[in-house]
Amino acid sequence: RNSVGEPVLFLSDAHPLCAPLVASYGPPPAPLVLTSCTEHSASVAGTLTPLPGAPLPGGLCEPPPFCGIEVAKAPRPFTTTA
Repeated sequence: RNSVGEPVLFLSDAHPLCAPLVASYGPPPAPLVLTSCTEHSASVAGTLTPLPGAPLPGGLCEPPPFCGIEVAKAPRPFTTTA
């Protein structure tokens, strides 16, 4: 995470953990316990809890409010593919 707020995990749909993570959103949403992913060098361990309102693959992702001075470079909502 780069600022205040909840830690959020983003990953590609090609990552071995993508399918189980997306499946944890339900129905019904359920926490997902991960041990490690031996198929990929960047493994993840711990418990992940689905965030309410998180964009699923193909959903609209709203960036946080823009606080900079270069308004033309502000992030815009986008459709997530991962």
